[in-house]
Amino acid sequence: MNQDKNQLTKVMWEIARQLGETERQAVSQIRRTIVILGEETARDILRQTLETEAQGGMLTNDGTRRRTPGGVYFHLLKQRVGQKEFFKIFSRGKPQHRPPAAQGVLAPQSVPLFNLADLPDVLQELAQHYGEASTVKITVIGRPSNVVERGDVVMLGLLNEKVPSLPKGLPSPPAQTKYVVLVARKQWSKVADAIKDQADALIIEGYPTYTQQHAGITVFTTNITTKKQQAAKREVQQG
Repeated sequence: MNQDKNQLTKVMWEIARQLGETERQAVSQIRRTIVILGEETARDILRQTLETEAQGGMLTNDGTRRRTPGGVYFHLLKQRVGQKEFFKIFSRGKPQHRPPAAQGVLAPQSVPLFNLADLPDVLQELAQHYGEASTVKITVIGRPSNVVERGDVVMLGLLNEKVPSLPKGLPSPPAQTKYVVLVARKQWSKVADAIKDQADALIIEGYPTYTQQHAGITVFTTNITTKKQQAAKREVQQG
């Protein structure tokens, strides 16, 4: 028994090492892959991964970046397992044991937790039928450390590393998101002097979009002010 366990651990770390995976969750998923699908299948997926990497790798579904070797491995793995195996490999921990349901009442079924690593597969389903977004808007508050001017456009770079408290069940978003904000020069002239105050901050409202040239969110500003300008305006209105 110990020999089988030692072999399992050996294979797990061998695969993880070749994929460059050290994160606990990923290594645990590799271990469950070996246990559920068998060593032969786990090694076969590794072989396909290494072949894919040797041929130039695999892009993410949106084509913006190349998958990591671990990302390729898990993507190929997801294509080979059914729903039952998928849940066992990718769920975080075991489903909680629930007390027996009252007679005549069906107990709620355990639902696998959603992981952002599974988003590419979801996007494939969503791409078949997109609904209509009638209004899209974003508000970004912060201070730029640098300003770049090109013609009639002023550009700011902002980095967010504060993850808010989210409703239970939602996965944790990336710990870091980059924003490139485009402001019309005429708009910028209204806040350029005010933002020189180190105690002030910009309040930017705009239209967020995706651009291939930027691995983040690009914001086209529709309105811009500062916290102090906004407070002063509020005082005037209340006075």
